[in-house]
Amino acid sequence: MDFRELLPDREQLHAAPCVRNAFVVVLTLWLIGWYWAIDRQFAKYVVVEVIAVEAPMFAGVFASGLAGLVVLGLPVLSIPVLLACRLNVSQSWALAIATIFLGCSVTAQFHVASFGSARYFGATLGALWLFWLALQFERPAGEIRVEAQRLAKVMIAVTLLGAGVGKLTSGYWSGAVLYDIYFQHADTRIYPWLRSVTTDAQLMTMATFHSRLVVVVECGFVLLVWLRFRYFAGASVVVVLGIYLSSGPTVAGVVLPMAATAIGCFFLSSKAEHCARRSRSFSIIFTAYMIIGLAVVSMSVSPALQRIWMKQYHLSEENRVVWTLLRFVPKMYSFENHWSVRDAAGSTAELTKDVLPCNGNGNLMVPHYSARIFVDPLCYQYFFDYEQPITVELRSRYRSTCLVSRLQVEAIDDEGLRRVEIRPVETSSDCQEW
Repeated sequence: MDFRELLPDREQLHAAPCVRNAFVVVLTLWLIGWYWAIDRQFAKYVVVEVIAVEAPMFAGVFASGLAGLVVLGLPVLSIPVLLACRLNVSQSWALAIATIFLGCSVTAQFHVASFGSARYFGATLGALWLFWLALQFERPAGEIRVEAQRLAKVMIAVTLLGAGVGKLTSGYWSGAVLYDIYFQHADTRIYPWLRSVTTDAQLMTMATFHSRLVVVVECGFVLLVWLRFRYFAGASVVVVLGIYLSSGPTVAGVVLPMAATAIGCFFLSSKAEHCARRSRSFSIIFTAYMIIGLAVVSMSVSPALQRIWMKQYHLSEENRVVWTLLRFVPKMYSFENHWSVRDAAGSTAELTKDVLPCNGNGNLMVPHYSARIFVDPLCYQYFFDYEQPITVELRSRYRSTCLVSRLQVEAIDDEGLRRVEIRPVETSSDCQEW
């Protein structure tokens, strides 16, 4: 009899440290992405605390700037915990940290100051993967690796698919949107240098090529789930790096937690084991993302779903169940969006950089959710300068589907206590109004 057969498998002997290492690596990358997210959003929460923003879908903590600031800072408390544990966290601590991360990122998606930000969707994705991993601490690392890789694949593929489907518009495919936002106006990365060494026609050609490459890569990335994980993960890192270099640090909060899930899998056991029965948590999350992926594909062909997707960014979605479900779908706000405002005196202005400083780089076709103007730190002061009340018109178009929403906005200054009340008035799908 060979007594060595009675000894525990080396992989199982090191399973717990192996899983903890993967957890700490993904957690660290998640915190870096969270920093980039809150670095760009912090001022918006401060503004919401100073100036109350009242809209039908926001109440309680979801309309409180102070609550939002707490949500932003709470994940930072995990840092002293990790240092105290010398990065050797127990399952109970891992579950507590992952629960805080998941709760904060989900809450941020419902908050008036950040409900449409893709940064917190990316954070939710990474936090959900961490939460799932924390539940698996006692299982053999080889079994965990198989499920971890499949979860990372479906999460990354569905998120990129959502981003790509949102760009299936004539304006984006032609290059006009990227040309207006980045190539013509952006002052980050290589765009100022490109403008100095190329003509407008050459810039437009590059914008068109870049736009079509983005659409093809993001929509087609879902096909890579059939590759071996090492190749899928490598492709994920390349795509994430490309997005970061072309768009700037503002997207780090979106793509870093997403890439972290793929990177973390390499710190698990290198010996994959067959698992006769999948964990219940894996089955639930995997099935949910498959349903989300199906909804994303359906949106690209269904005008009814297209209107639902666009209504949320106009603050005109009245069904709270639909509103809640949409928080967990990839943020597809790359529609062609325009804004205009009319005050009580009847004067009308297109919301360009000359009139409204918060409108990005002066572009008219913004990729971000339209209602951003109500919580942007550079925007709120604008509404107090107009004769009240104001009618704001938000116009979005996705392929052949149009959505025109009119909202009544009243900026009230009551002895120094300021608030902005937003009330949807009318929504139309008539493209003739475009």
